[in-house]
Amino acid sequence: MGEFFVTGERRTPAFERAVEALQALEDAGTMDAACAEATRGYREQLYIKRRGVKLSPGLCILERLTGRRAVRDPVSFAWIDHRSLWLKDGKPYSYVTQPYGLSLSDLKQIVSYCDEHGLDVFVDAGLSWHYPGTTVAVEFTRKQ
Repeated sequence: MGEFFVTGERRTPAFERAVEALQALEDAGTMDAACAEATRGYREQLYIKRRGVKLSPGLCILERLTGRRAVRDPVSFAWIDHRSLWLKDGKPYSYVTQPYGLSLSDLKQIVSYCDEHGLDVFVDAGLSWHYPGTTVAVEFTRKQ
C-alpha cells in the first residue's frame, strides 16, 4: 500500500483523475464509499498475500483459534462486526473483525479475552478492507 499523501512521481495522471472524480462527488460520505469500494478487494487480497492465508469455509467464531470446534454459545462481543476466519496450512490462523470503532470498555474486553485464551491481537485501521477508512481491523492470532 502506499503513503497516505502521494507526492512527486507517484502523482500520475491516473492519480490526478481519481482525485478529481472523488472531489466531484462533493460529499465526504460518498467520497468515502467510493474509495472503500475501489480498494476493498485490493486490501483483502493484500491481507491474504501477506499472511499466506485463505478464507475458512467453516464456522466463523473466535473460539476456533483456541482449538474449540463445537461451541454451544460462541462469544459475542458488541464490537464483533464484519468477521472472518482465516486458515494457514488448513488450520485456523487468524480471526479478523472490522468494527466501526472501539471504546475503552471494548479494548479491555479484547485484552482480557486474549490473556484468558492465549491469543495475540493486532489493531490497525490500515489493515481493514471492509469500508476502509471507516472501520478498524482487529486481528486475533495464537501467541507464538
